[in-house]
Amino acid sequence: MSLKALQSMVESGLGIGVMPAAIVTPPPHNTLIKTINHLNLKLPVGIATLPEKSIPGLTLDSLTQTIRNEIKSA
Repeated sequence: MSLKALQSMVESGLGIGVMPAAIVTPPPHNTLIKTINHLNLKLPVGIATLPEKSIPGLTLDSLTQTIRNEIKSA
């Protein structure tokens, strides 16, 4: 979902959203902005490929290994 779509849904009264302050500056009509402090949000990252459409090669292998190493060290 795009941040713009989330912002529009919140503005329409469908719920709340957590997004960067820069996206909601200035605040949209009918929207209350609250700052969240000391919250450590992490975004899961991964690679999904279809077996029949895989892109073999050293570049993809290197990227995949780098992501795996970063995930292990996080």
